[in-house]
Amino acid sequence: MGSVLGRIGGREITTTIPPSLLVACDSALLGQALINLVENALEYSPPGAALHVEARCAPAPAIRARPGTVEIDVSDSGHGVPDAEKTRIFEKFYRAHAHEGATWGSGSPSREGS
Repeated sequence: MGSVLGRIGGREITTTIPPSLLVACDSALLGQALINLVENALEYSPPGAALHVEARCAPAPAIRARPGTVEIDVSDSGHGVPDAEKTRIFEKFYRAHAHEGATWGSGSPSREGS
């Protein structure tokens, strides 16, 4: 996430990641996915807003979770995605519709001009 860290400026990024959490994965792909999520949160949240990254073992009844599945959340204090748009946000090149005064990406919106 080194390329993102140079862009955070005065923003605080906190993490909740258990030290014992081990993930068997393609580290380059996971790293790129995290960078994409953090960059999106930086772009579509209010200036100065804090970001939080959390990783944990998925609870047993989690949707589509197999034993040992890890969940990763990147959260910010933006407006979020409208419920009506959530089913489409993972479609390639999809952008949620903006409400008045906001620009939507695949994550949280930001005010135009800010």
